Amino acid sequence: MRFPLTNVSTQLASYFLSVPLLLGLASGGCTGTNPDQAGMDTDMAMSIDAAVPPGDSDGGADLASVPDADAGALLTAACNNLATSICNKLASCSSHYTSYFYGDTKTCVERVKLTCAPYVKLNGSSWTIDRLQACAGAYTAGTCDDYFAPGGPAACRPQPGKLKDGSVCANGNQCQSALCNLGVSGCGTCVTPAKKGAACTAALPCELGLSCVAGKCASEGTLGSTCGLNQPACKTGLYCKGTACAAQLAVGTACDPNATVTECNPIQGLYCDTTARKCAAYKVVRAGEACGTVMGATVLCGAGGSCTTTGTSRKCVAAAADGMACGPASGSTTCMSPASCSSSLCQVFDPASCK
Repeated sequence: MRFPLTNVSTQLASYFLSVPLLLGLASGGCTGTNPDQAGMDTDMAMSIDAAVPPGDSDGGADLASVPDADAGALLTAACNNLATSICNKLASCSSHYTSYFYGDTKTCVERVKLTCAPYVKLNGSSWTIDRLQACAGAYTAGTCDDYFAPGGPAACRPQPGKLKDGSVCANGNQCQSALCNLGVSGCGTCVTPAKKGAACTAALPCELGLSCVAGKCASEGTLGSTCGLNQPACKTGLYCKGTACAAQLAVGTACDPNATVTECNPIQGLYCDTTARKCAAYKVVRAGEACGTVMGATVLCGAGGSCTTTGTSRKCVAAAADGMACGPASGSTTCMSPASCSSSLCQVFDPASCK
């Protein structure tokens, strides 16, 4: 996923998102396609990606025990329910993210559903229909803090699967350790994560919700926690003000446009206006409309689109459809999440390719 703001705390990989986290939440351009992929661009991405159904080690409806036709219907209904719950909660917590990444809630549901069934069917996955339904209920009843928490609500976080450490995986719920350490390809290896305070490396990542800081696993900073060099990043909704985590600023609040941290709340679509030196809201527009700096305001392209220069003007170009050309040489340089531009085509990552 891409997002015009920096210094937004990340985790996972997301939801989808570490996410899923979110979004990755591995950081790096249009890469938010795998629910466990760390390094996405935003917490939203992380939370969205975290929505991929986690494993369920305590029983529940098992698709393997019902006829194929019935299993397919159950899975389709459960995935639709989960995607609807996720997108409705996203819209209530951040209408900006909904507009920017998807355009509207209906499109969000259709896109999020693409990341459900393929992960449910993975080898060794321990999730069940009951778990999927519990996850949907947790998004519906949960708070915005729950939504943006690493891995999403507690009911949605990965549970132990059947694959041993060292096995190839695409998602944490396949692994007995509940963690798949992913590489840039989107595939990874099951590993037992390091606990809080323990040593960590790229090959030995921390438990979900922890980050590797100065070689040790640590929790995200809460309001008032110490932050800065060799300190944990502040949790979603906070930023490092001096040496302590503080709440990100609301619209109309004075800010420093030269700050190296994200002072204005990006979840609410805010940025620091360089002229007024106050937090202002981005305007998100459709394909064909003017974008960039328009009448002194910063205008972004919605629904995953890109702002393209044509002659002396800049206009939004819609994201390319799945399977269509993308990149600098195409008419559209971007893809809509969860697709990414691979081999110059918009493609949704296939977790079944991890073998």
